Amino acid sequence: DDMHVHLRQGDMMQAVAPTVRLGGCDRVLVMPNLTPPIYTSQQALEYKQQLEAAAPHVQYFMTLYLGPQVKIEDLAAAKAVGVTGLKSYPKGVTTNSESGVESYEGFYPIFREMERLDLILHIHGEVPGECVLNAEEKFLPELEKLHAAFPKLRIVLEHVTSARAVDLVKRLGDTVAATVTAHHLELPIDDVFGRSH
Repeated sequence: DDMHVHLRQGDMMQAVAPTVRLGGCDRVLVMPNLTPPIYTSQQALEYKQQLEAAAPHVQYFMTLYLGPQVKIEDLAAAKAVGVTGLKSYPKGVTTNSESGVESYEGFYPIFREMERLDLILHIHGEVPGECVLNAEEKFLPELEKLHAAFPKLRIVLEHVTSARAVDLVKRLGDTVAATVTAHHLELPIDDVFGRSH
């Protein structure tokens, strides 16, 4: 299993999707930050069908891109076509995140319905505008707040990079988890920018 993959679109998707099995995986969680992002059950279904045509022996768990375009009344339909969660991107911090989240409070009705349907909230946990070295840790109070407001909502803090994040995830209990991205460990920030000491 690989629970965090970016398979992109067009020629890139055609090249990348068939390599999933070569990498030893046959089930993947597909990220929705395409151009345009995947906001609806219909978009998710169409993208899943494209992926299945490109690499039919893989099971694709789909996600929607959390934004105001997501409609509460579409979430059950999304689940029916293979969507297992929604992915939250902070505005402007990563690939195709220009439409990302600036505040979570407006999405509380969506989170209530996700909790009811047992959909997962996948969070790219950073605070926009913060130094990349501190952005994740500055986000952690928001994770605590979300968990307190929706204790039954399953939340995954994606590609954690700090011991504080791991400790918080462990402390919050069974409904909160994290992923670790191997290449983030292989290529740490010190290797990219040099050590400051």
